[in-house]
Amino acid sequence: ALEIDPRNVAVLENKGNFLLSLEEYDEAIMCFERALENDPNEVSVWDALGDAFYFSGRFKDALRCRDRALEIDANNADRWANKGAVLNDMGKCEEAMRCCNRSLEMDPRNPLAWFLRGVILTTTGLQTSNVDKLHKGIECLDNALKCEPPNSVDVWVWKGIVLDGLGRYEDALKCFQKALLIESNHFLAWHSRGNSLFKLEKYSEAMDCYEKALRINPKSADAWYNKGLTLALLGRRREAFECVNKCLECNPDSEVAKQLREALLKSQ
Repeated sequence: ALEIDPRNVAVLENKGNFLLSLEEYDEAIMCFERALENDPNEVSVWDALGDAFYFSGRFKDALRCRDRALEIDANNADRWANKGAVLNDMGKCEEAMRCCNRSLEMDPRNPLAWFLRGVILTTTGLQTSNVDKLHKGIECLDNALKCEPPNSVDVWVWKGIVLDGLGRYEDALKCFQKALLIESNHFLAWHSRGNSLFKLEKYSEAMDCYEKALRINPKSADAWYNKGLTLALLGRRREAFECVNKCLECNPDSEVAKQLREALLKSQ
């Protein structure tokens, strides 16, 4: 179709969306930018270009796209929530919260807006030990889970992490299990489940979770370190030492890994 009409905005947008689904972000960006050269006011292309920049970690470019899309059509709850997501990842939590509030004024059942509100409140609550913000944040996460369609995997994982931070390890495990029933290869769910089991001193079960997490992401320094620490507590020092070395291959600056390696060497 592109050979027939290389200026066809719809064709360029569809190709860009296909590349986006394959995580081919640079190629998707090229398609969306070509489409906008032909029609600079096509709001759905600005949305998609913002997605491509966001998922590739180019947050300033993503924010520029979100703002341009809102200039064209500000009466869209998802668009405000998407801008909030970018601002949150840029560390601009207050601005992100205002976007979430704007989104929820338009659509009180917007799952992303509720999720982001929950993330912002619980992050602040955990950092400042503010129990009131933590509970309000959990309420927001629960509201996100009630919405259709829910972004349920990420919400369950984040809720589990928050409950873990509150010392409610058994409740956290239930959340991670919910997430894994939906997406069995979710790295953070397995890794976080391992952390909660570790705190409950269920070391063998924790190690199994870290192993599953590492099958999904073998370059996670944190998972290698946690597996190594767990093995050390189980008395399996040689295997623990191997895991610590793997951790340092992934992150040579890990001080906790260096300390654990030193302790393992001294215990030989």
